[in-house]
Amino acid sequence: MSIYRMNDLNKSKIEELFSCWWDSLIPSALAGCMGHVWCNGEKDPDSAQIINADFCYFAGEPDKELALNMPEELTRDFMVLVPLTDKWDRYLNEVYGDKITKVTRYAIKKEPDSIFDVDKLQSFVDRLDKKYKIVDIESDEKAYNKALEEKWSEDMCINYDSFKDYSERGLGVGVMHDGMLVAGASSYTVYPEGIEITIHCREDYRQRGLATVCGAALILKCLGRKLHPNWDARTMISVGLATKLGYHFNREYTAYDYDKRV
Repeated sequence: MSIYRMNDLNKSKIEELFSCWWDSLIPSALAGCMGHVWCNGEKDPDSAQIINADFCYFAGEPDKELALNMPEELTRDFMVLVPLTDKWDRYLNEVYGDKITKVTRYAIKKEPDSIFDVDKLQSFVDRLDKKYKIVDIESDEKAYNKALEEKWSEDMCINYDSFKDYSERGLGVGVMHDGMLVAGASSYTVYPEGIEITIHCREDYRQRGLATVCGAALILKCLGRKLHPNWDARTMISVGLATKLGYHFNREYTAYDYDKRV
């Protein structure tokens, strides 16, 4: 059976397949904001795949062609594979074997924006040492370019076609020191109701509270624009920061790291 790109004929069926799972990268792709969607039937699919940034989600019945669908022009060397059912979990292990590495990720609850304590978030921002400067990445092309120049920070802006694209759709804050970008928080991806937050800090500037400042500043920007700041964590350190900023932990889930170069 051939695989198909999503169209209006099968969109409602694909949405049904993904209804068991909420992650902002999924509605982002389904709404046509970012990412790509495939399915195994033009009119009545029972299996689907979403690739958005470096995440790949599988829903419905396992399908080998979809499992192996990793277009070079649309995927990166490193991908995170997320099986949304036990069947897909087992199938990915059968198909990829030792080419994938099982990891535990941490879902954060999606709650009303009223959970955030605006005064507390502002207090985090106000504590920033005056030797640092906060910039709005969507209005500062130099900061945007600096983010893309280094490996530690590229994820903040890499999913956008250009600075123009980022300035129109993205949101981000950066911390500058002596003309260098040393930390930042940005919209990794966007979806109709909000953004997916990503936070990064240069290794030699960690343990200074900069990630907290950036996270708080970006959440405040989102709240001011009626956008939900969605958060998903790869590590317990990320969970701890999310909790500090007002989020609540939801649950662990299984994913697989896949390096296409191996």
